[in-house]
Amino acid sequence: MALTSRTPGYRHALANEDSRPDFAKNFEKNKPDFVTSVDYATDEILEKLKNKLGYVPPDGAWAKSLPLELNLTGAGSRTRIFLLPQAFSEKYKMAPKNRKEDIGMAVSNVISSHEFSHAEHYFEGFEDYPHNRFIDNDGNLNQRVFGAADELLAHKAEYDGLKSQKKKSRTSFFDLYLSSISQQASRYYSWLFEEKFVSGLDPKFVDSLRENLDPKLLFR
Repeated sequence: MALTSRTPGYRHALANEDSRPDFAKNFEKNKPDFVTSVDYATDEILEKLKNKLGYVPPDGAWAKSLPLELNLTGAGSRTRIFLLPQAFSEKYKMAPKNRKEDIGMAVSNVISSHEFSHAEHYFEGFEDYPHNRFIDNDGNLNQRVFGAADELLAHKAEYDGLKSQKKKSRTSFFDLYLSSISQQASRYYSWLFEEKFVSGLDPKFVDSLRENLDPKLLFR
């Protein structure tokens, strides 16, 4: 995503907290229709998310997608995206200029690839996996398996997006970060092998997810 001359770039937003809402809003210029907004999560917003939804950002998280409504099939909901304060960590402020540029590209890619991918899944579903396959024997959406597929494919989109920009990288940051993406995704893949999570779903469908969403295939 290209930032305009009137919009603060990542390094400016990193150094000036007041400019972060404008930095986040600039992503809306290229957002798909099923994303309602992209906002910087101020202290006030984080407090509301905690009180209303019980959401507290995990360590190291840069962004969060929240569907406005998740219906029975897991599709049809528009999404609000939040850019989190941890994307502007103090340790990033101390990084050399070239590394800050690389971190900025990675942060932007998280929004435009990873989070937009989540939003697409919430609204349109998965291209290769009909949503009725995620419905268990009791007629309920299997949130854990749906979430595993969602996260694995969002991490895949992030990985591909960042890899396509690797030639622009000026430091070793991209190589380290690309490696971390596949490591993070492996946790979600392990959910597909937990009987308590896949119980009630068609075993053949679960096997197809295990085969097609294997991180060894997704991240190479």
